[in-house]
Amino acid sequence: MIENVTDDLLQRALESLSNRSMKDVRLPYTVIPSFYDLKLQVHLHQGKPETFFFNGSVTIKIYCSISTKHFFVHAHSRLNISLDKISVSYTFHY
Repeated sequence: MIENVTDDLLQRALESLSNRSMKDVRLPYTVIPSFYDLKLQVHLHQGKPETFFFNGSVTIKIYCSISTKHFFVHAHSRLNISLDKISVSYTFHY
C-alpha cells in the first residue's frame, strides 16, 4: 500500500505504466545502481508467525549515463511506502 499519494501523481504513474511494455521489467542500461544500504528491523514476538513484521529503509545510489525523468523499481505489493520519505539527494548535470 502506498501512502500519501496524490490522485494526480498516481494517475501519471499508472499512465506511464500502461505505455510501457510489461516485458520490459529491468532497469534501463543507462541507469546503473552503484550502492545499496539496506537496513531491516525484524520484530519476532512470541506468538503466531502471522504477527511477525519488519520495517526498514534502503538507500540506493545510482548513476544515470543519460538524463532521465523516471525509472521504475520493484517492490512487493504489501509494502507500505511513504512517498514523503522518498527523495533525490543529489543530482549533477554536465
